[in-house]
Amino acid sequence: VITHTGDTGAQSLREAMVFGQEFPTYYPKFNVPGAALTGGVALFQPASALPAITKNAFVLNGLTQFSFGGNTNPNGPEVVIDGTNAGDYVSGIVLRSSSSILRSLVIHKFKGSGVYVEGPNIENNVIDYCYIGTSADGMAQAGNGSEGVTIVKGAKATWIGGTSARGNLISGNKYRGVGVWDAGTDNT
Repeated sequence: VITHTGDTGAQSLREAMVFGQEFPTYYPKFNVPGAALTGGVALFQPASALPAITKNAFVLNGLTQFSFGGNTNPNGPEVVIDGTNAGDYVSGIVLRSSSSILRSLVIHKFKGSGVYVEGPNIENNVIDYCYIGTSADGMAQAGNGSEGVTIVKGAKATWIGGTSARGNLISGNKYRGVGVWDAGTDNT
């Protein structure tokens, strides 16, 4: 359970991402108390690259914060991952796994891409109800330094927008909202 917005230590986002890949049935859950919110959101500002997600069927779901604390950001997701301090050429979330889900997250201000999906055997990932390259309310640019979502190196069957009505808001990024380069088939 992620209970604070600090970059390291017990119950941090970074620790949860590492721990969650070591145990097959573990999925991080956001549970940041109201007193630790910034403008109604749990604001995470990693000081370096977050661990790449390599475990298949990994779920990083910002709706768990909504379930815990209610609708504290009525105009968007309650979890913001801000790359201002992460370093040069760092992407927000790197997916090197299959059948993983990124849901209800704001991912912005990384110098690389917001989400980077790569690998020849990587498939069936879902990115839905995320704000990528915007402020937490979706009303202002807060772009990533490359693309909002980049799909490369043979990754296939990535679904950007989910299989339901939950689309994404991808805007304000330096180059493209979604870039598909040397990727596999069936990216939607």
